[in-house]
Amino acid sequence: MTEKNSISLYSIASLWILPGLIMTLVFNEQPWLGRLGQIIGWGNIASVIIILYSSYKHKLFCSLLIGSTIGLKIYTIMTQQDSVFYIALLNTCFCAAGAVIALRSRTLVYYQLMMFCFINVIFMSLQVIGVGEWAQVFAAGWNYSLTPSNMIFTSYDQLNFLSLYSHYQARPFGLMESNTFLQLIILFSFALYFSQDNKKFAPNFIILCLMAVLAMSKLVFIFLALLIIGLVLTHKKLGYLYIFLFMGCLITLYKILFPGLYVYNLSSNTIMNSIFFRVNNLVDSLGYTNELSWLLRYTPTLGFLKPGEHISGYVSIIKQALIALPAGITALVFYVKMYLKHETVFKTHKKLIWINLLVILLFPMSFSAWRSNIFCFIAGFSLFPLFAVLKPVYLESKQYTEINTKSTCENVL
Repeated sequence: MTEKNSISLYSIASLWILPGLIMTLVFNEQPWLGRLGQIIGWGNIASVIIILYSSYKHKLFCSLLIGSTIGLKIYTIMTQQDSVFYIALLNTCFCAAGAVIALRSRTLVYYQLMMFCFINVIFMSLQVIGVGEWAQVFAAGWNYSLTPSNMIFTSYDQLNFLSLYSHYQARPFGLMESNTFLQLIILFSFALYFSQDNKKFAPNFIILCLMAVLAMSKLVFIFLALLIIGLVLTHKKLGYLYIFLFMGCLITLYKILFPGLYVYNLSSNTIMNSIFFRVNNLVDSLGYTNELSWLLRYTPTLGFLKPGEHISGYVSIIKQALIALPAGITALVFYVKMYLKHETVFKTHKKLIWINLLVILLFPMSFSAWRSNIFCFIAGFSLFPLFAVLKPVYLESKQYTEINTKSTCENVL
């Protein structure tokens, strides 16, 4: 493969990878689009292979990684058994691809996300208002009525008498299949926005704040609070507090337009239920039968989960602590070593590393995302120093900052 062909294939792969991951996430949950989702999923894997081969100098290691992943996939198909090793290797590939995109094509991904968020805000607005069942076209089949109801100026007491009241309208998700992964898209979009050099009060910021308020995600609100506190303490500027002010204005507007949904989403009872659901699930999954379980016996739990099932990704880590702990320490050592070795390159991306690290640490609190390709791809935007051990070609380029700012967006679009 010549250098020119490699660059051309990389441009196509980098243009495809994020939209492909989002489409796979949505289509795989639809019985009528499942086959298409599988085809797109294979396209995602092909894109990852192109990105890895065109970006890393350790071709032998890339070949072993990709070959092992394909071999294990064939094994899982033949035996009809799930393989943890296959999932781990596949998501390592996606994480390594995300590490490349973070430095070479971050601007492209940023524009793709902003375009998606803009369209998504339109659909979320239509869903929460209740314009029609067609707006819920990608709903993941929850046990809730999809028939919309009028929510504008509807009080909480009136909601109790609306037999067609839908959970989807309370927490709309637009073009996504559920509100869970919409949270991840919002968090990642905020991370890319605040990692930009341009700090202006841009329309993109308004779009992201609208998504956050319409989604009514407590996790996103926690992320923004921690982020603002961190930015204020780091930069010694109170100007970032305008985010609190603007979000407060949007939430007040939401309260005026949708008083019933405001109470439903942000009442103390709802917030405490959300907290105790996760605490009890953590306690039950770890098999505690001590005083802690006794103290929590009258608190709400998620009754639809089977014994041993969990919603928090950190339960998986704790259960596999004998493997996760040594692996985490080893990865941390390599991470620090590679960061210090290539500090001249990575220091210009320090803000992206820390903000996106907050994303990948917070999101597993609400969902066990370790098997998710898109989550691991996004994790690569913080973990790219770890993959410097594979000698990525961009580390040898004196134009790495220009690659990041211009990106492949101008070359492809």
